[in-house]
Amino acid sequence: MTTHTNTTTVPETRIIDAGPPFNKPAADLILRSSDLPTHTGEGECDQNGGVPVVAVTEESTTLRALLLMCYPGPNPPIDTIEKLRPVLEAANKYEMIEILVLIKEEMRSLAKDAPMRVYAIAVQYRFEEEAKFAARCYLNCQGPHLYVPELEDITGGAHHRIQQYRRCCSIVASSVASGPHYRWLDYRVLAPPTSHSKWTWFTCRSCAPTSGNYFGSLDDHAVIRQWWAEYMKCAEEILKECPCGEALNTPQLLEDAIRLSSSCKICSKHVFKDISEFRVVFASEVDKAIATVDLQVLWYPLLYNDNFELDVVDIMTLALLSFMDASLTLAGVSVTAPGRTSNNQAN
Repeated sequence: MTTHTNTTTVPETRIIDAGPPFNKPAADLILRSSDLPTHTGEGECDQNGGVPVVAVTEESTTLRALLLMCYPGPNPPIDTIEKLRPVLEAANKYEMIEILVLIKEEMRSLAKDAPMRVYAIAVQYRFEEEAKFAARCYLNCQGPHLYVPELEDITGGAHHRIQQYRRCCSIVASSVASGPHYRWLDYRVLAPPTSHSKWTWFTCRSCAPTSGNYFGSLDDHAVIRQWWAEYMKCAEEILKECPCGEALNTPQLLEDAIRLSSSCKICSKHVFKDISEFRVVFASEVDKAIATVDLQVLWYPLLYNDNFELDVVDIMTLALLSFMDASLTLAGVSVTAPGRTSNNQAN
């Protein structure tokens, strides 16, 4: 009788060394990334030719990017959220403060195209300035505000606050464009060459004026042309949707001005130049208005006991507890007002 034995051949494990500049034979420590085979756990040491080998949980691409940011020379490109997140996680894990500064700069660059994703990451890591910068970039987003995966990592309150910030900015930004009186355009506060006397909707006497719209103070004001008042209504609608000065650069708004002024031979001749110049002043005024709105960024305290970490506890709850003769029980852990005792009080 012939017996056939099935044998399984285990392929030989091949360890690939890192590329330059991290492949020098004189190295006194080797870091082994998680996508290479290892028999040791994270942080445990192995030996390779007498050189200690430390296994880490980061993959080779993340580890290389992290080390290159420490190495003299150009930093690796981090041009997507997918590249940024693992490097940020590693830098935060190892408390690499200088690298975190560089990563924050990359976050600001990415916020222009992915503001909500960067905002959520900034909130997750408690980067207040980056969260506010991303929220500011979010004002220029058009269309429906869709789900992004990073929203899973923040609270509903954090998401509500950026939406509330956008709503408040929408109110103050659109109010800059609303009439009937545009006192912020008082020529006495505008430096040449942006004086109102150069703009055709104030100087033209050929086309129809408005019945009640003017700019300047009550004692010293100028009547504006009807088409420009309609142009400002178009701008007001745009600012309701995208409440920031940059939104005024949309080609559609310039086309509206050209179309609305086309019936006047004088205004149509100067509208392109004058509106282009005016938009700079207009956008600056809008940005000054939204600068008065502050994004409320709240870092909630985390409560701990000896066994596990509690979920986020609202600051107001803690404040109320200090005035109440009561205790709050969360997941079996009693949190009492300051100065009171509990059998299982959180630290």
